[in-house]
Amino acid sequence: MTLDPIQLTRRLIDIESITYNEGAVGRYLAEFLAGRHFAVETTPVEHAESKGERFNVYAGTAGQTPDVVLSTHMDTVPPFIPSSEDEGYIYGRGACDAKGIIATQIAAAERLREEGVKVGLLFVVGEERDSGGAKLANTQPKGNRFLINGEPTDNRLAIASKGALRVLIRAKGKMAHSAYPELGESAIHKLVEALDRVLAIPLPVMEDVGPGNLNIGLIGGGARHECDSRSCRSADAGTSGWPVRTGAQGDSGCGWRSGGSSLHAGSSVHAHAAAGWTADNGGRIHNGHSCIVELGRAGVAGAGIDPRSAHAA
Repeated sequence: MTLDPIQLTRRLIDIESITYNEGAVGRYLAEFLAGRHFAVETTPVEHAESKGERFNVYAGTAGQTPDVVLSTHMDTVPPFIPSSEDEGYIYGRGACDAKGIIATQIAAAERLREEGVKVGLLFVVGEERDSGGAKLANTQPKGNRFLINGEPTDNRLAIASKGALRVLIRAKGKMAHSAYPELGESAIHKLVEALDRVLAIPLPVMEDVGPGNLNIGLIGGGARHECDSRSCRSADAGTSGWPVRTGAQGDSGCGWRSGGSSLHAGSSVHAHAAAGWTADNGGRIHNGHSCIVELGRAGVAGAGIDPRSAHAA
């Protein structure tokens, strides 16, 4: 039966195989290739973050040393996106990197086998994180003369790779309330300044390979919005929420203002209280208090909120 690479690509895309969770797609490929008269070997690849069994898949002809092996990886980056297609393209996580490549390599291997070429297939795990599958496969060579590795290169032959250097940068500080940042040291501020300098580093350019690339892929830190952070590290950059600050300070009706977004019942706001403001439980609201707002109606940016409707936290 002639293989349909379009149908196979979509079937592979629809099997979630984010790195360290490649077991299901590996089992499917092993069964699929065995059903198409390949001799299949699976080699477990262990990792502390693995979600169940995972393994490399090798397929060839029993007792035969291949002349050429076609290889790529089964894992994808997150998030999982199921397959879809239109009149010209297939979409979904891994469509080009690299499940579409798996399907076309299998189709090519079958044609080569029919023509008498000694061919093998090697599909590995872990490429998007630590290349654990490839490292293990290198310790168990099949003796082939040529290996063609499949990656999305605009259908051009790539003869070199830039490689990768991964760096973890940590910053430490001293925690303090955000009302008094001068009493602490923000690790986040330190890291932002350091990363700004990193982004300004000139990167080398190599002929036939091109310029170096730099990406800040992960960043995190801090404890709460109203606290200066004492630790932060960079290893996807995101955005942080900020405590709502007061606008004009005055009498009832103009004391509480949002800092640019709507306030809703239950919102946590940071107080800069005018003298004499009290919570409805009788307690005074002091500078630096965090309070939970109870609104008779939703407060919007710039709208005054009666401080007497706030509960002291």
